[in-house]
Amino acid sequence: MLSPAYRYRKYALFVLRTLCVAAIYFLLWDHAWIRWTLLITLPLHCFNFLILVGWRYFLEREMRLRHDRLSY
Repeated sequence: MLSPAYRYRKYALFVLRTLCVAAIYFLLWDHAWIRWTLLITLPLHCFNFLILVGWRYFLEREMRLRHDRLSY
């Protein structure tokens, strides 16, 4: 789960999703409702990025704490 290949695949899929969303917004920007959906999409996309980056550190910390707790 923490392997570099798994992380690389997750990052590559995130970049692909970002490019697809950016292309859709670029193509449909003339419609007014598309601009309003950006207010929902952008925070969700940022939250997804933070989770993608932060889960690794959280899991490593949890594994270390559990290992230390079991060692005693």
